Amino acid sequence: ALVVVRGAISNSGTGSSRMSYEVSGASSVAASDTQCVGVFGTAGTGVIAGDVSLITGLTAGSNTFTAKYRVSSGTGTFSTRRIVVFPL
Repeated sequence: ALVVVRGAISNSGTGSSRMSYEVSGASSVAASDTQCVGVFGTAGTGVIAGDVSLITGLTAGSNTFTAKYRVSSGTGTFSTRRIVVFPL
């Protein structure tokens, strides 16, 4: 599957705010920082960011892609979030 993640992300402090995704159902893939978008260490800074990942080895059947969020410190804000999945 080709997975596109997009979001407007900010952090009130100097911590990081990250958005990734997990896969559940026929397959199990944990959320990962290697497939995330986010801001890292600049207080009050926001970004609109996107990432494209190719996920291989998924089991045929029903797979659910769910957004997952992580904030290291400060307050993370996430808006205009999207996940688009293209089965291959």
